[in-house]
Amino acid sequence: MQIVDLTQPNHIGEPLSVALGYFDTIHVGHQALIERAKAQGYRCAVFTFSGDFYGALGFGVKPIFDWTTRLDFLQQLGVDYVLYLPAEPKWLALDGRRFLELFPTAKHFVCGTDFRFGSGADCDVEYLVRYCNERGLGSSVVELTFHEGRKVSTRYLRTLLQEGDMTTLAVELGRPYSMHGVVTHGKELGRTLGLPTANFLPSPSLELPKRGVYAASVPLNGQEYLAVANVGAQPTVGGEQTVCETHVLGFGGDLYGEDITVRLHEYLRPIVKFEDVEHLKEQVLNDIRQTKEKVRL
Repeated sequence: MQIVDLTQPNHIGEPLSVALGYFDTIHVGHQALIERAKAQGYRCAVFTFSGDFYGALGFGVKPIFDWTTRLDFLQQLGVDYVLYLPAEPKWLALDGRRFLELFPTAKHFVCGTDFRFGSGADCDVEYLVRYCNERGLGSSVVELTFHEGRKVSTRYLRTLLQEGDMTTLAVELGRPYSMHGVVTHGKELGRTLGLPTANFLPSPSLELPKRGVYAASVPLNGQEYLAVANVGAQPTVGGEQTVCETHVLGFGGDLYGEDITVRLHEYLRPIVKFEDVEHLKEQVLNDIRQTKEKVRL
């Protein structure tokens, strides 16, 4: 997959089918656009913005996934090119025609029925179709994707994340929700209890899930391991930072310094301050039993 900054000269010489949107979460609606683009017989390209898109528009929300994670998802879906602009006022202010002229080798454009673009979101689907017809280009307008009567959207995914509803979130994402980070040394209480954990600090720039304990899984060395993940503080041992603390079942390797991915499958319980570490261990063992019952890999 080639990643192309459209603010710089590029040498794309082959015809493209370009899926247009923000593709911030790459949910099942976004995936439908990508599949339509791939079906046109050209190399598949996805347009998106990098950087703080919501902040640039003055929205008071955080993204759910970082840039690296979004690129990983797009590569897994078989995208050939990611074409992007920085989420900066100069580029957000492009008018519709100048925006579409950023794709000189595009032979086909794909978007959803609610797609808008150009400065102030002044241009709509009708503008795009008319632009394509005038230039002999193809265009596809894909109907919105619904789940249980509700449009699949990043706004609703954010609500599910905040509520800890990982089951519905996985359906609308088309995959389990995941977070990642570099494993660092913690208090090592888990190791003392015989339940070692891999700890990392989630990025504060991202929207994080409801604080609590989750049935989870972790892919390591080509294998998926069941896990129990605590996302939040560690009140029993005086920890106040938001940490993703994960006990990986059946894995005995050293993960310090590794960038690991933790997939959250189901919310188990809120975080509780226990009287002592023995009560904590008893609860974690119960969390492990629940995870084995609830998660099938």
